Amino acid sequence: SGRPGVGGRPGPLLDRSSPRLYYCLDMCPSNGGSDSPPGTGQPLIGFVGLGEMGSLMAGRLSGWPGGSIVYDVRPGAADPLADQGARVAASVGELAAVAGIISVMVVDDDQVRAVCGQIFGRARPGTIIAVHSTIRPGTAEELGEQAEAAGLVLLDAPGSGGVIGSRSGRLALLVGGERAAYERCREPVGCFAD
Repeated sequence: SGRPGVGGRPGPLLDRSSPRLYYCLDMCPSNGGSDSPPGTGQPLIGFVGLGEMGSLMAGRLSGWPGGSIVYDVRPGAADPLADQGARVAASVGELAAVAGIISVMVVDDDQVRAVCGQIFGRARPGTIIAVHSTIRPGTAEELGEQAEAAGLVLLDAPGSGGVIGSRSGRLALLVGGERAAYERCREPVGCFAD
């Protein structure tokens, strides 16, 4: 069934061409995972790609209890987020080494591959990578296999709603991947999607 489940639980969407389940993001609390900064009980969230939509999405994480760390290749792109309290990483690798959940919002398949390649080499085992860029299904599957080989989990989580949805925190995300990873990232991703 493609409808959200009862009691705040997600309803699965089956992509008949893939054995993976897809879930519609809806709001409900999660346990925040085990990679939490001291005293918060919540993971540090990384965000890579601070373009028109990415900067708005990352900005909505400013009140996240576990904090956020951001990166963009363009000098100065992270300055407004630093003013809101985000840590600014000098590289994707620096961000990947400390974040428990990493959102990726870059332009295309090639940029997603490049970013994920840098994440795979530095992230701690169990880190979740949520790719919000719209990429080909084959790219998501390929990167998912590479992430698994590195002890990481990749979620294919493209959004719909554009700049207006990003600004209001009302993006619609279709999330594909492991259920446990989906549950861990629901609450922080819920800062910019519903």
